Amino acid sequence: MSSGATTPWRAVLVVSLTVAVSSAVLAWVASPLRQSQETTGGVKYEPVSPGVQAATLLRTDALRDVTVEVKDFIVGPGKSAPQMPTQGFAVTELKAGEVETTLDGQVAKRRPGEFWLVRPGQQYAVKSLGGMAVLHATIFIRP
Repeated sequence: MSSGATTPWRAVLVVSLTVAVSSAVLAWVASPLRQSQETTGGVKYEPVSPGVQAATLLRTDALRDVTVEVKDFIVGPGKSAPQMPTQGFAVTELKAGEVETTLDGQVAKRRPGEFWLVRPGQQYAVKSLGGMAVLHATIFIRP
């Protein structure tokens, strides 16, 4: 088997491990934070670009040498964010709608349930391909 044939499996393994680790981390740190967030009045969305909003659901530096953020992004019908903000390594899932992502010039159509990775420093854009779209991202930031 050539090394090129194993590359997709490595990517699947990295995504699977990242999702498993992020789920475990969030389960470990989120319960006390989730409770305190509910008592503060909910989530506040802020504009990323016209028609695109973002909200930080969780931010913690409880882990050594890494800050973990969980964010939701709402992309309005037919709207786009030509420069999505990226601060760290992000695992992103499309929760609803259909979008087109551009990562370093590579364009891909995404459907609900799909995951993709955004590395620090990558050029990242998102465009809604119809109705409203909701993205959920877990971001790992090193100081």
